Amino acid sequence: MSRDHDDAHADGHFFEDPLLTTFELKQRGWTASMIQKLLPEHDDSRENRWNRKYGRVKLYRESRVQDAETTGAYAELLEKAIEASERAEKARQTRTRNRERKLRNFIEDFQPVLVPLTPQEQEKLSSSLARRFKQLWERHEAVLTAHLGGIQTLGKTTRKERKKLQAALQEKYLEALQKAYPELEFAESAED
Repeated sequence: MSRDHDDAHADGHFFEDPLLTTFELKQRGWTASMIQKLLPEHDDSRENRWNRKYGRVKLYRESRVQDAETTGAYAELLEKAIEASERAEKARQTRTRNRERKLRNFIEDFQPVLVPLTPQEQEKLSSSLARRFKQLWERHEAVLTAHLGGIQTLGKTTRKERKKLQAALQEKYLEALQKAYPELEFAESAED
């Protein structure tokens, strides 16, 4: 017989034992599995005030929760939950390190070697330094574009990762341009 915990008992008195939501139990260290094993039946429920599509909020008497928290079964399940959480965190850290190594290797693998234009081809370029730089950038850009196309081999990447990769590769590409055309003075960034 479930009642809304905001309602009074028939005699006009409100519940004396505070009720805890599933969310509050989880803040105390409970997991869904622990709740299912140690408190399989909830004591009450109420409407979900934030989003009704998720159904009613299950409520548990605080005294019942405290009783369960003093049992050996709770201590054992809590220890297992903590161990599982620690394993999950280590796995997340390992995935992060592996991901960072993969991104770093992708950048390090980009070693563009540009064959400079012949002096005759260079004469056809603009005399304006900015335009000349842009023309040289575009002339050799296929090398950069091809490597950038390989980003998909890394799997799903975030926008932040793609921006970081693109910036690092453009920097290496600019260095290759400077090496191929040491007689020219280049702007500080490829975006100019």
